[in-house]
Amino acid sequence: MCGKKITIGVLNRIEQLADRKEGFCLPSGRPFESLVPLPEVIGASMGISAAGKKAAETYGHMIETLGPEFAVLREIPLEDIRKEAGPLVAEGIRRLRRGEVERTPGFDGEYGKIGLLTPEDISRLEGQISLFSAEEMRAAKKNSRAKSPKTSAAHTDEDAGKNKERLPSGQETREDGSSQDGLNASQKKAVEQAGRAVAVIAGPGAGKTRTLIARLNYL
Repeated sequence: MCGKKITIGVLNRIEQLADRKEGFCLPSGRPFESLVPLPEVIGASMGISAAGKKAAETYGHMIETLGPEFAVLREIPLEDIRKEAGPLVAEGIRRLRRGEVERTPGFDGEYGKIGLLTPEDISRLEGQISLFSAEEMRAAKKNSRAKSPKTSAAHTDEDAGKNKERLPSGQETREDGSSQDGLNASQKKAVEQAGRAVAVIAGPGAGKTRTLIARLNYL
């Protein structure tokens, strides 16, 4: 970038002289563990800064309730860690113990980074159901901000009237026209529709996810 000659470092010379392949271990080599400081594990597991307030609070709570840092990283049962720090940190420590750590080497002016959980892993472990990838969700949110049409009161009243359609016999309805299981007539129709494919077209907050889960249960 600066246009000057590249400075050849020590690692280059080591690789020139090396007569063993990368990852070679002596047969008589002693076993070892590769650990990561607990605050960094917390940050990489929860998708937050290891130096932030939330990570510090979680770290202090774990040390107080579970014991010394080395014991938490190496010995404490994962179920105990899950109770005190949640499923994200427990999964991060499980991966650390199994050596499932993604290491991004540092360079001049930049520290190296470790990776334990992806945003998709974090979303799944937190119990959030998503039908789309993180990138698709971000694109959808960006498009919704760009459009964001305002619904008029008249339109809302009209929709409310439509929701009061009579449901099949045997289904008790609420004031908003939905059944006891939370589905309105249109959603109920989609749930019980026969065929290999059903298209459900509705706006934000209309209950698409609830309808999908109800159809899975129905099938």
